[in-house]
Amino acid sequence: MKVNILTSGLIAFTLSFLAAGIQANEKTLPPSQQLTDSSLFLQHKEKYTKCVLEKAEAFSQVTELDTAFKYAPIACRRDLLQIKKMLIGGPYKIEVIDQLVESVQEGVEIDMVNHIFTNKIKAARH
Repeated sequence: MKVNILTSGLIAFTLSFLAAGIQANEKTLPPSQQLTDSSLFLQHKEKYTKCVLEKAEAFSQVTELDTAFKYAPIACRRDLLQIKKMLIGGPYKIEVIDQLVESVQEGVEIDMVNHIFTNKIKAARH
């Protein structure tokens, strides 16, 4: 009986220690990761990505790919500026915000090029 109580106590202590460690880990995430993992940031980024991909598809139907790649991100710049506006309310210097927004833009542009080329390759095969 003493062994079971001791074992139960040890298990409870271990579980509480692990839970405290997980909570501490969540709190020690860098502020930039806390912000970029937030649902609001991800919603804005998803909206911007969707806009760029849709515009690039539409533009690529009626113009050269270079033109589509150039103007699709411009057509969705308002959504990108919403991300910047959200970040300005945070604890970051404007230089850091500009770099983060630029990083989002570059990532979406890479996704756009890959998306359009994938669609063009699929269309050429059919």
